[in-house]
Amino acid sequence: MQSAKRRKKLKQFTFVEHENLILPLLYVEFSRKFEPAVAYLSLRSPPKQSMKITRFEDIKAWQEARKLVNMVYAVINKSLKFRKDFRLVNQIQDAAVSSMSNIAEGFARRSNKEFIQFLFVSKSSAAEVQSQLYVALDQEYITQEDFQKIYNQAEIVSKMNSAFIKYLQLQLNKPKQPK
Repeated sequence: MQSAKRRKKLKQFTFVEHENLILPLLYVEFSRKFEPAVAYLSLRSPPKQSMKITRFEDIKAWQEARKLVNMVYAVINKSLKFRKDFRLVNQIQDAAVSSMSNIAEGFARRSNKEFIQFLFVSKSSAAEVQSQLYVALDQEYITQEDFQKIYNQAEIVSKMNSAFIKYLQLQLNKPKQPK
């Protein structure tokens, strides 16, 4: 059971629509820190106004993954030592870009089942970025502060993907209503 300090407090709901599915994104506050996280999904009454997602660029998880990519590229450009480690640079850049790209590719498939598979790959790529950040930190290519910022951004992407996956899985298992 969570302590009172770590208890989640509801602040605001944001809803998006994808293929006639209402996707709730929950914002929570953890110990005086306001950060986006998607840890709980409610399928109760849909909002009166929702945003129709017609392009992958409208997906919040893709937008956060794009921020992750930019953060990775920026931290690499800050350090000559880091830039010289070509294998690590390629791996961490590829993982960050993969996280963003798989959300877009999954959305383009127009099938919830396939979209879920691509969201899992995106989530795994975000974890790969987190793991590679430890290498960069241990080799003193990045500061602890940069490590934490990028690590947290990868966590946001991962949580958003997880919530999206859970929601889409619920939709797949939902009994179809007769016409």
